[in-house]
Amino acid sequence: MKPTATIAAVMTAILAGCSSSPTEESLPTIDLSANLPTKEIFIEDIADVTFTPLETTDSFITRGNLTSITDKHIAVANNGRDGELFIFDRTTGRAISHINRKGQGAGDYTDFSHAVLSNHSDEIYIVCSGLKKIMVYDLKGNLLRELPYALPDDRYIKINSLAEYDADHLLAFLTIGSPRLDTSDSHHAIISKADGTITQSLPISITTPESSVYSKDDFVAVSILPTIGTTPDGWAFFRISSDTIFTLTPDRTLTPLLTRTPSIHTSDPQTFLYPTTATSDIIFLVAVEKTFDIDKMEGFPSTHIAYDRNDRKTYSVQLKSRALGPDYTFTTEPGRLFTPTNPIIAAIALPAETLRDLNLSQPLKTIVETLDEEANPVIMIATAR
Repeated sequence: MKPTATIAAVMTAILAGCSSSPTEESLPTIDLSANLPTKEIFIEDIADVTFTPLETTDSFITRGNLTSITDKHIAVANNGRDGELFIFDRTTGRAISHINRKGQGAGDYTDFSHAVLSNHSDEIYIVCSGLKKIMVYDLKGNLLRELPYALPDDRYIKINSLAEYDADHLLAFLTIGSPRLDTSDSHHAIISKADGTITQSLPISITTPESSVYSKDDFVAVSILPTIGTTPDGWAFFRISSDTIFTLTPDRTLTPLLTRTPSIHTSDPQTFLYPTTATSDIIFLVAVEKTFDIDKMEGFPSTHIAYDRNDRKTYSVQLKSRALGPDYTFTTEPGRLFTPTNPIIAAIALPAETLRDLNLSQPLKTIVETLDEEANPVIMIATAR
C-alpha cells in the first residue's frame, strides 16, 4: 500500500472577472454520479511550500494535530480531550509555550474542540463545548476573558468551525437545536472578540435538514464536516443541507461559488461535498459518502475532486508533493481542528517515522536525517502565490 497522510486544508477560490453574482447556469456544477477521469497534481505547482520541524523536549511531545497557524506561530494539540496545547515558532519550530488548563477551577476548560491563534494579538481562542464558552488566553495560558455562547432558552448549541475574521471578530458556524440534524436555525456568524456577541448572522437557507450522522440499530457514527474555508478576498461557506457552496466577500455578501448534482437530498448513497484547496484555476473538493461498514469499523469513504475552471471539467485527483517522493499521496478526512486563514491554503503534520520511509528530496531529506523516532512532527505549510 502506498503511504498516505491526512492533509488539513480548507481553501480558496477566486471569482476574478465576475462583475455580478453568478447565475445558476454559470455556476460550476459537480456531477457526483459521473465516472471521473483521474488527474495528478503536485502541490508545489499551485503553492509555495515550507517544512518546519517542531522542537522536541521532555515537556514538548505532541501528536501534532494542527489547530492554528499565524504569521509567527503554530499551535498543535493531541486530541483536545486531554487539554494539551503546544505553541511553536512558525519559522524555526522552536518550542514557545505548553498550555493545559483542563480542570474544574476558575479559568479552566473541561475540553476543547478548537484553538485559534490571533494574527493581530498574542491571544488564543479556545472553544469549550462543556462550558459553552470561548476561553481567551494569552500565549502563556493566562485567562484574559470568557465569551459565553449559550442560548437564553437552553437549546442545544455547538461551535462546529472557528476562525479569526479580523482584528476584532471571530467567524464561526453555530449548530443549533440538534446535535444530529442540520436545522434551519444553524448558521454562520461573525462574533465579537470583546464579549462574544453575534455582530452579524450569515444564514444560508435550506429546504430539508440533513444529517452527517450514520445510525443503524444501536450503532451511531458521526462525520464532522468542515463548514468554513477561505478565499483570497473572503471566505467559503459549506452547509451539509445545501447544494450550493458560497463565498463571503469583504463587504459581507454571500455569493454562490458552485453547485452539485444530484442533490444532497436525493443522492444515494447520500454524499456530502465540501471545498478544500483552490486556486484561480482549480477548485479542490472532497466528496464524503454517508456509509459505514460496521463489521470492519470503517466508514465515510472520501474522494478527492478537482474542478478545472479553464476547461470546466471535473476530475478525481491525486494530490502529491515532489518533496515527499512519487509514492506519497495526500488524503483529506473531514474531521479536524484546523481552519486555515489567508494566505495559507494547506498545512499538514508529517510524522518523522512516516518521512523516513519516503524517497525525500532536499532540503526535507536533511531535516529528517536529524530527527529520531521520538521527534515531534514536521509541519508542511503551503501558501498561495
